[in-house]
Amino acid sequence: MSCEPNLHISRLEQADAHELRRHVCALTLVAARYNSLRSAMLPVEAPLLLERMRIIDEAVEPGVLALTWRSHAIAGFTRTVSEAINEAHCVLGAAKASVKDLAALTEGWAARGLFACRMPLPCDADTFEESFASAVAVRCGFGSGRFEQAIHTRRFE
Repeated sequence: MSCEPNLHISRLEQADAHELRRHVCALTLVAARYNSLRSAMLPVEAPLLLERMRIIDEAVEPGVLALTWRSHAIAGFTRTVSEAINEAHCVLGAAKASVKDLAALTEGWAARGLFACRMPLPCDADTFEESFASAVAVRCGFGSGRFEQAIHTRRFE
């Protein structure tokens, strides 16, 4: 008798073992991505992802209730859940990028005053409003006429 491990494993058993390893790896990856999503999500961001999390829960439900290691639908299940988690990751990433952009924008606004007063004080209301409208229009990227028109229409309505 030899001390070597049993090398006479049938090809069917090898294929089953390979398929089981593949499923375990796919499910491990799905769990890691889900945990990554949950840990990256701040409490204030949770309402933004409420619908996506519901979709993920619905996608996971068949795996909890009906699937076994012998089911033929495991590959489709992992693909569906992975797609749902990836979509939620994309939404979360976009939300975080938007917040960073807004923070940079408001920091830029805070770096300097809203408008510089280059007119002799005291001044009349029309001169002040004109100066203010042009300063805000430049800051917000509006054409000065468009912003001034919006202010005048609100003022006289």
